[in-house]
Amino acid sequence: MAVIIFILISLPAVIYYVRWGVGLWDRHEDWAIMANYFNGFYGPILTALSIGTIAYQIKATSTSNEVNRLSDDFARLCTNLKDQINEINPHDIEDVYDEVRLSKTNESVPNIGPLSAPFFIKKTQLMHSIIGIDLTLRRLKNIDEKKFKSLRTNLFSDINRNIFRQLIHIAIGFKTIPNDDILR
Repeated sequence: MAVIIFILISLPAVIYYVRWGVGLWDRHEDWAIMANYFNGFYGPILTALSIGTIAYQIKATSTSNEVNRLSDDFARLCTNLKDQINEINPHDIEDVYDEVRLSKTNESVPNIGPLSAPFFIKKTQLMHSIIGIDLTLRRLKNIDEKKFKSLRTNLFSDINRNIFRQLIHIAIGFKTIPNDDILR
């Protein structure tokens, strides 16, 4: 790429040298013609390079800001999730998990049992945290795969994997998040 840019920048000088040569001229008009020639060639090239560089920097800054915002959202959601999991009896989660797992009669509509509905209603904040984490990770995966993997690893190291897996299964059973590998 650098070679191509060098060739593009030096091409007008080479053409000028071949056509008119280089030297010290006695007349001001000759100097003005040379300056006008180089300005006509280099002005648009340098302007295009400057605009391209600025556009690249704006895009990179925008992406970086979005990754930072998503990382902050993710950290807040994980903290909320950990706090909410600590307030719940793990046996309640396991009972609801078993009910959702066993009561699904077809893939499009979950058959919500007597334990699942009250759990879902009382623990909406918990489910919202899981949905938020899922959405945040999905957006982050599209923007920055490396950051996505890092945050996903941190999530699984901070939260009891078995409880989290059961909560994900419950959320999938209620069709609040897609059934794929983002959170697994």
